[in-house]
Amino acid sequence: TNKWRCAWAENFALSLDLKIPEKVDEKVILHTMEKYGRRGGEAGSCLKYCMVPERRYYDNKYTSAPHRRKEKLNVSAREIVNKIKEIAKENSIDLLAIGNKSDFKSHPLVHPEFHLPDAESIICLGIKEANEENPDFKGAILRRLNYVEFEIGHYLDIIGYSVITRTEIADDLVARQLGVYEGDFCFTTVLINAKLPEIAWKVKKEKRAKIEKEDLRRFSKKRGADLVGFFSQKRFEEFKNNILKTKLLSQKENFYIEDKGYIYGPYIPEIKSPPSSIIGVNFLYF
Repeated sequence: TNKWRCAWAENFALSLDLKIPEKVDEKVILHTMEKYGRRGGEAGSCLKYCMVPERRYYDNKYTSAPHRRKEKLNVSAREIVNKIKEIAKENSIDLLAIGNKSDFKSHPLVHPEFHLPDAESIICLGIKEANEENPDFKGAILRRLNYVEFEIGHYLDIIGYSVITRTEIADDLVARQLGVYEGDFCFTTVLINAKLPEIAWKVKKEKRAKIEKEDLRRFSKKRGADLVGFFSQKRFEEFKNNILKTKLLSQKENFYIEDKGYIYGPYIPEIKSPPSSIIGVNFLYF
């Protein structure tokens, strides 16, 4: 099997409507990307088209890809909602709303059926943005939303429902239609073919308490960290000053390189200098 060809849409985000050569290599990928651009990832296309015959069936009015036969478990709508709430709370979600497809029947810009033809319920998830100038902070919020919607989608798929995430639907308009929109929130949308009760739920935050090192250590390891350590800003400054005195790391060499090119595209390096100090921080952990 030509793995480059298999990865055409799922990994390299090229359109499946383009004619795919029988032989695909890096040169073909870069040429096609430059000529036509990226359409967007087709996550799971290989799984959709390569299912064993016993697990697939076709409905060409729905999609050209075969459906996977699912075993719907006996789980009530209330149990599903409670599980979604649990996933949201465990993953720092601030707001959760569930609406019905009828809420968007006359909406001029949001059509759930375009993304999931048999959609019945619309799930809206939101995280409040902090007053943070660092662009990486918003990126972290969006990654968290992506992770949570995949977790919810995984659960719904396991119990036998069709679900889709990461569509081109206007998340802010979904939130506004469901009556939960706030300007300082980031939102994402999950569509499911199950009829769920409509809710608008804000996750109650626990009162701020003193954070101990072991709390952070447990939190970090629970989310995949293998090593967690701590040091003060004072110690960081002492280390920096000592290492500079050795001349092992001169100021002229104090830089890093960032790839500004698109993912899977040509390498476009940009040289940057890191900040000379960490401002406004009393304690750091890694």
